[in-house]
Amino acid sequence: MSVMCTLKAMESIYKKILFVVFIIAYKQIVFSQVVFTDLNYATETDSITVFFDATEGDMGLQDYQGDIWAHTGVITSNSNHSTDWRYVKTNWGENTSETQLVSLGNNLWKLIVGFPHEYYGVPNNEQILQLAFVFRNHDGSESGRDVGGADIFLDLFDIGINTILVSPLISNVFGDSRRTPLFYQPL
Repeated sequence: MSVMCTLKAMESIYKKILFVVFIIAYKQIVFSQVVFTDLNYATETDSITVFFDATEGDMGLQDYQGDIWAHTGVITSNSNHSTDWRYVKTNWGENTSETQLVSLGNNLWKLIVGFPHEYYGVPNNEQILQLAFVFRNHDGSESGRDVGGADIFLDLFDIGINTILVSPLISNVFGDSRRTPLFYQPL
């Protein structure tokens, strides 16, 4: 009897540990970002500053002490597929002041893009859907990419009113079952 209780207790503890590990892994995958902007919902007409977190993605430039440059372009309405970079700023390994990042310390770097149409030279009649990046050292021998060595893409939002569902969880509990609203989905 005591062996069965011990096994049940161990199984319960194992399930709890597994659940905690799952939650931590889920949080890392969902909420970690290699790049982000100074705006919550940047559009192609906004002045944009991009931040690169070298501790995310493939971490190829984590704790890097030298200068970092962005190899960057855009995905537009005229791109042939989702990774078809257009209007690339420089060739790989070409170092310019426009594509050099500024270190903010603690593996965080900043690139001032400004207005994307001007920065990348994209005509106004072509919609910019995403900014594309690979970050690198002076000669390109070291790079910072997304997980698995993929290119980094930063979505731009449509101009105008956008609806973004931040949290689909409904948890309105008022303590009294007669006051708690009933939510249902019509058939």
